[in-house]
Amino acid sequence: MPPRPDTIDLDRFLPYRLSVLTNLVSSTIADAYQRRFGLSIPEWRVLAVLARYPRLSAAEVAELTRRAERPDEVFHPPQRPPLPARVAAAVGR
Repeated sequence: MPPRPDTIDLDRFLPYRLSVLTNLVSSTIADAYQRRFGLSIPEWRVLAVLARYPRLSAAEVAELTRRAERPDEVFHPPQRPPLPARVAAAVGR
């Protein structure tokens, strides 16, 4: 049966192919992190978020890791006042 003109050939549809590639890369990285560090995908996402935004609250980390599954959404971390100098020195910043 010939393909209908209003259908999409997924093997030639770039967004689909990019999605498949993204999942493959993510799975490969997840397997490596699982073997080397014992981390699951959600665990390494949280660590990546905390490395980028170390002063986020737990709720903000949860929001940003959820958004990692929807990259079209932009995250704007809250603006916080700088840590007092003695506190920053105590935590190594």
